[in-house]
Amino acid sequence: MTDTESTLMKSVQGSHASYNVQNAVDDKNGLIVHSDKECDTACADTGYAVIEDLTKISQRGTKVIVPSKRQALHKKEENPFNKTAFSYDKEHDCYYFPEGHKLTCFAKRNKWLEYIITDANICRCCRHYGTCTEAKKGRKIVRSIYEENKERLERQYEEPDSREIYARRKMRVEHPFGHIKRNLGITNLLLRGREGAQAGISTASTCFNIARMITIFGGVREFIFKVRAVQP
Repeated sequence: MTDTESTLMKSVQGSHASYNVQNAVDDKNGLIVHSDKECDTACADTGYAVIEDLTKISQRGTKVIVPSKRQALHKKEENPFNKTAFSYDKEHDCYYFPEGHKLTCFAKRNKWLEYIITDANICRCCRHYGTCTEAKKGRKIVRSIYEENKERLERQYEEPDSREIYARRKMRVEHPFGHIKRNLGITNLLLRGREGAQAGISTASTCFNIARMITIFGGVREFIFKVRAVQP
């Protein structure tokens, strides 16, 4: 109510008026080179896997490397009868069970399409009934209107170069956030509005970079010497 530019977000402390902070980090030294910029490749964890948002980012030419929730849980054994076990026929807009049973679209609810078996008796007589589904009306599948983009981004995440970038992100870009929040104790933005929030995170980024450069150069005296050396 007091900051109309912020967004209500959930955290371990509860729900708060918040801003998402993005950092572009130098891969060699781990320095923050920008905290509010467009990029060629956007890499984030599963918390950002909102397909509507990722679709918009992808459509403006940015390569998106974000694992879906399904990919993030890849270590868990997948249900053999989940949606991936069904093949989608784009031409006829329907799903097929591995044994050939057909599920057709019968409803659209906001951004979701619902597909159901053509005859509930087919499910009730199937040897997998009770495992695949226990519904009296038979098996149902829900498909997002962004499903094709979701599948494309999942394939893009699995590419070798994408996995390498994602692994580098964990080592590089998480460090500044941890230092700012834990070592510098900056856990809250103190000014309202996006401009105020940007000023706060820019200050925090500068503090991090100074601390990081002191470490890189080997001490405060060496850092001051380097700074003076580049002054005109």
